Amino acid sequence: QREAQRSQSLLCKGAREKLVGVWDGPRTQAIADAFARTSKPFAPDATRGVSQALDEYTERWAAMYADACEATRIRGEQSEELLDLRMRCLDRRLHEVEALTTLFARADASIVERAVQAAHTLTGLERCANASALAARVAPPEDPETVAEVDEWVALLPGLDPTVMGWKERDWYLGDHAEELFDRNGNAGPTVWWNGRVVGGWAQRSDGDVAVELLEPVPKTGRAMIEARRAQLTAWLDGVVVTPRFRTPLERRLAAR
Repeated sequence: QREAQRSQSLLCKGAREKLVGVWDGPRTQAIADAFARTSKPFAPDATRGVSQALDEYTERWAAMYADACEATRIRGEQSEELLDLRMRCLDRRLHEVEALTTLFARADASIVERAVQAAHTLTGLERCANASALAARVAPPEDPETVAEVDEWVALLPGLDPTVMGWKERDWYLGDHAEELFDRNGNAGPTVWWNGRVVGGWAQRSDGDVAVELLEPVPKTGRAMIEARRAQLTAWLDGVVVTPRFRTPLERRLAAR
């Protein structure tokens, strides 16, 4: 029985492996080098601030990963279904960290200037331990305060995406943003989505950086997720600039900044 418990325990020691390439020695050094290359006087403080914030966040992430695993595999007090929900929640949080550190590793001065603040706006981990919230099956709430408490999702969709174009009646997800996000012929530009609604748009600047503009208020956690997705898209495009065929007022304005 002890051997079986030991084998099960080893299954819950994989958090550090998941952090490889996300927040480890090489990634930390790459970020420090990128910050130093800007030659800005605030770069050393930014490096220390980011390191402290991400060290603390990933330590808590690793501890929660181990606890979620052990609750099912060792202590037997949690179902497989709940373990899966907790792990999926933690995976989403880790993807945010990866998107942010990828951006930091190729940072310019403007990114370094905002880096510590960005590191502190990562989505909190508390929900990933909230069994009631994770297991809840409820209809989407309508009021903003309740929406902010429900597990959030974001997406940056390209121009002419069928999610935007495929509906005759669009007010329920588009609101009053059509003038900014569609051209004169009714073609949709790049859009930012949060919890099933269009809340803004995005564009690429000449240096390849993805820029976002929100057209309505979004809670802090939602803004952090949008920033992480923006950074992830910037890294994925890797300097390749794609200009939409049908350009919208918001896309033109952002691209020109």
